Amino acid sequence: MRCALFALMALCAACGCITGLGPETKDSAKDTAQGGSAEAVPAAQVATAWQKDFEKLFAADPKAEVGYGLFSEGGWADAGQFMIFVDAGGARLVHVPAGRVKAEPERPLTASEWETIRPLALAGAELASINVLAFDQLVFDFVRATKGKGIDRRFHYANPGKVKSPAHEDLIGAFLALGKPAKPAN
Repeated sequence: MRCALFALMALCAACGCITGLGPETKDSAKDTAQGGSAEAVPAAQVATAWQKDFEKLFAADPKAEVGYGLFSEGGWADAGQFMIFVDAGGARLVHVPAGRVKAEPERPLTASEWETIRPLALAGAELASINVLAFDQLVFDFVRATKGKGIDRRFHYANPGKVKSPAHEDLIGAFLALGKPAKPAN
């Protein structure tokens, strides 16, 4: 039994599906040209039902001019779902906490939150997908929606740390920070 398990683990390590350290697939360990093209928006790969809900909410919101979403899933849990709707009056967040199936009540983003997220989201709309094969990791889809077009940009991010990608990591980190409780003012 131990030999069979060892053989399976060795095979998985060789192909990279456990550690991400085995041979790379054609699209792994490099940015693909998916994220920046308006002609061909890649298909949703992560939390697809939430992405459909985001698209419906955005289309039904007469004030929203642009929307941004970060969607996650993983082998054991997700990191939450984040949907931002932007209009002339500011930006609003709809957040689904990790592991939950229901969104928290919509809330406005603070000026500080929006100042942090805005440049990252604008740049994020031009990032390419990173898809490194690994077993049991958190994966993300980032989307941008615009009036009249719906979702017009998407990148997929699956990276067990093999590829340096600070722009992706900063964007994801800023969205994840929106799900943490606010620190009380002194």
